[in-house]
Amino acid sequence: MNEVRKILFGDASNSEIKRLIKQGAVTIDGEKIETIDTNLEIHTEFIMRCGKRKAVSLKAWRDLSIKDILGFNQTKIRDVSDEVCNGPK
Repeated sequence: MNEVRKILFGDASNSEIKRLIKQGAVTIDGEKIETIDTNLEIHTEFIMRCGKRKAVSLKAWRDLSIKDILGFNQTKIRDVSDEVCNGPK
């Protein structure tokens, strides 16, 4: 499980996370995410929040979707986690 997912959602299951997103609990720079397929722009800094108290500041170094960041695409999880937290290799 990557660090971003753990900070924002703890041990929540994929279905719980999807439900929170659909209910509007997850935002990026104050705008609600409506689907896990939302794509982020390259080289963009943003703040991702879940509710009022949990937030993570991130920078997208390559084309990413919410699925990639939260680990729904398991094949990319290691690369994405490293790039989101540490920048490109």
